[in-house]
Amino acid sequence: MLPGLANGPVIGATWDPVIDHTTLLPASVLDLLFVSASAANVPFALGTIRINLGPPPSMFQTVPGVPFSLAVPDNCAFVRI
Repeated sequence: MLPGLANGPVIGATWDPVIDHTTLLPASVLDLLFVSASAANVPFALGTIRINLGPPPSMFQTVPGVPFSLAVPDNCAFVRI
């Protein structure tokens, strides 16, 4: 996953990460992204699946090579020092 074409995740802005398919499944037909507040790593035969064991995550989809469009809430609770 590439961090974004415009910028990284910034509070109050739109984040646009994109999955790089130059070597990872270049014949893909769909990209899915699940976003949640907490994560757990689950080993998988092809790598690691990152899932949330808490509330249901938000799901975003796009065609391969097209960036996702995620609105980052304008909330200071997301700021970490």
